Amino acid sequence: MVIATGSSPLVPPIPGLDRVPFDTNETIFGLRERPRHLLVIGGGPIGMEMAQAHRRLGCEVTVIEGAKILGQDDPEMVAVLRAQFEAEGIVIEEGAMASEIRGTAGEIEIEAKDGRVFRGTHLLMAAGRRANTDRLNLDAAGIETTRRGIKVDGAMRTTNKRVYAIGDVAGGLQFTHVAGYQAGLIIRQALLGLPAKNRTDHIPWATYTDPELAQVGLTEAQAREEHGGNLEVVRFPYAHNDRAIAERKTAGLIKVMVVRGRPIGVSIAGAQAGELINLWAFVLANRLKMKHVANMVAPYPTLGEINKRAAGAYFSPRLFDSAMVKRVVGLVQRWLP
Repeated sequence: MVIATGSSPLVPPIPGLDRVPFDTNETIFGLRERPRHLLVIGGGPIGMEMAQAHRRLGCEVTVIEGAKILGQDDPEMVAVLRAQFEAEGIVIEEGAMASEIRGTAGEIEIEAKDGRVFRGTHLLMAAGRRANTDRLNLDAAGIETTRRGIKVDGAMRTTNKRVYAIGDVAGGLQFTHVAGYQAGLIIRQALLGLPAKNRTDHIPWATYTDPELAQVGLTEAQAREEHGGNLEVVRFPYAHNDRAIAERKTAGLIKVMVVRGRPIGVSIAGAQAGELINLWAFVLANRLKMKHVANMVAPYPTLGEINKRAAGAYFSPRLFDSAMVKRVVGLVQRWLP
């Protein structure tokens, strides 16, 4: 048996919320009139995607986040998106943990713990998602749960060895493509009798704002904590890519975390970041090295050249700053007529 019941929007128990009308990402598409001023609680991917979409539809938008927006992503990448959000007029209030919500339809107030008060006409709750386990009676089957979802081992098996769990309900990364990947692991075990172990180091994710934000593997902060002085970080800006220049989409950069020639994480902020991250997901999944990316020939002019140029940025210092290379070049030049 495989449990794949997914997740639902998390609605935190904020005082007063039960008396105020609100939407989630599953219900807001039912609106038929444009909100005059949308209040968004939660500055994660869902919150920021919906905030930008509604701002571009002509709504006033205020994002209320208890910590930092897009807090699971690289701050350097988030800064690229933040600049665009602010340029479009999205108001971002960070460090604003909601303590009370009051009002009626069209007149909603959110008070933060620090005393700040935010007013709007509509409310979107985008505070994350919770695993759908409430109606499964898992205790009867001896299946343990955690705060995030069903407890599973590396093969996605629950504490009942005859039952597996995959996707959002398993409490890991909550993405549709992760559920598909884990389903493949179950099929491999059930139909082919082959061992299969869940990995997450090669799983990419993307936030579909404009510009986009994508990540695979470790962020810079995670890589520095894990690898210390062995880490090298290379960057390449969109502003040096001809396709980005032609399309006026030069805001953004790629950042690759490398240890001994092997990428261990990639962060991209910019146009089509969700497409560009595919190559790096392939590289990490197969434990390839930067030389393999450098050997690739990318068609010109494409945004995909950014990936190859990032690999070039890794090797350039080795070519031009190497004392050995300089000596060889010097010898050759002496013998040339």
